[in-house]
Amino acid sequence: MVKFGEKQKSTIKFGNKKPIFKLGKKVRDVLPIKQATKIFIKSKDELKSVVEEPCLRVCEFLFDRNIETVDSGCNGENSSHRAYVTINYDTLSNENKLIADHLVRQ
Repeated sequence: MVKFGEKQKSTIKFGNKKPIFKLGKKVRDVLPIKQATKIFIKSKDELKSVVEEPCLRVCEFLFDRNIETVDSGCNGENSSHRAYVTINYDTLSNENKLIADHLVRQ
């Protein structure tokens, strides 16, 4: 049992079985990656050096679809509870631009 004020273990165990899952990091515990802005990424592997772990999968997903991410963040310095990814609108397909326009109007 975890008492108030104690740090909780990062794995959940039931009996002698191996852990079923690990709890994710909290945003406030993610260290920021200090990088210069306006870095042109040529390969998906380069994303690992400039994108913080909680945003990495979505940035890789977008990279595979030729959608440029211009900014992302998920660390205790930017916010204690939120992550964000900013994309370049001009790199969206026409269909996705219509969807984005609709969302902005709402």
